[in-house]
Amino acid sequence: MFPLTALTFIFCLAASSRGTPPPEARCPAGQGGCAGNDDTQLLQRTRVDSRATMARMQHSWWRHYKHQDCNHDGIPECGGYSYWNGTNSKGGGCSNPSSCEFQYRLFKCLDPGRCCVCRPPCPPGVATSEPGVYNFGRWNNWGAHIETCAPWTMPANDKDLAALLKYAKAKGYKVRPSGAAHSAGGLVTDALVPGVLVVSLARYTAPGAWEYNLTVRPGGNASVTVNAGWTQLQLMAKIRPLNYFLPSFTAGYFFQLGGIVANTVHGGVYDAGFIYEYVTRMRVMLHDGTIKIIDQESEMRFWRNSYGLLGIILGLEFKLVPR
Repeated sequence: MFPLTALTFIFCLAASSRGTPPPEARCPAGQGGCAGNDDTQLLQRTRVDSRATMARMQHSWWRHYKHQDCNHDGIPECGGYSYWNGTNSKGGGCSNPSSCEFQYRLFKCLDPGRCCVCRPPCPPGVATSEPGVYNFGRWNNWGAHIETCAPWTMPANDKDLAALLKYAKAKGYKVRPSGAAHSAGGLVTDALVPGVLVVSLARYTAPGAWEYNLTVRPGGNASVTVNAGWTQLQLMAKIRPLNYFLPSFTAGYFFQLGGIVANTVHGGVYDAGFIYEYVTRMRVMLHDGTIKIIDQESEMRFWRNSYGLLGIILGLEFKLVPR
């Protein structure tokens, strides 16, 4: 129920908008809020309330949008996340990538979690991304305790990736592959290393059977070729309904397969080893953009746990077991 004074205020405001009613209609006897029969005080009080409301709105705007006003002129340079007009024509992102970057901030943006905020200043020598290759902003690890100025690029195919490597070579940049940004230390890069481009296969599509292909062999055993940018969850969604599993697995369903194989981590059960032990072939890209299939154990053993030092792993063939 509304307080009596609030009802009186509404009554007086409505009455004043219809002309000048009799005094007894404007201010019922014995009730406050109208200051007698003087409409001037009511108007002054309304103006004061409006100014206070505007001040609160301005404070709320600054509190929520100050991270989008890069030059502190009161005009936000960073708008909302765009699904169509982002960093390039291949996908969404922040529409002003020169000043703004994407950050995940739940409950802080109108599109939940998708925020475009001002880029902090970077030291000299920071790499710039190759035009036309999707730029997801600056590389940060998932714990957000390693924040860098390195562009986080996501090529869509072999052609994009080869162009990115050529661009990096011409600029003298280092190319560092990243998986799902789980890196706790400076394994990919850190804030102190200039001239680094970080490459992710999150948007990458492999050609033909290297995107996904299941081969069942006599006796029930099978193998699968799969995009190295896929996560373990994406692979399991394909093979588990068919009763096939990797001989070993990790609890982290969101790790990218290429990152799992290129590091000395992930996997291990009572009667099995790390996941990388069950890779039987690899499709890789070398520093000059050429593609190579690695199928000899004498060479493959160097690509396991290679941390991206030999090239970028694009596709993997795993041994599977029925269960």
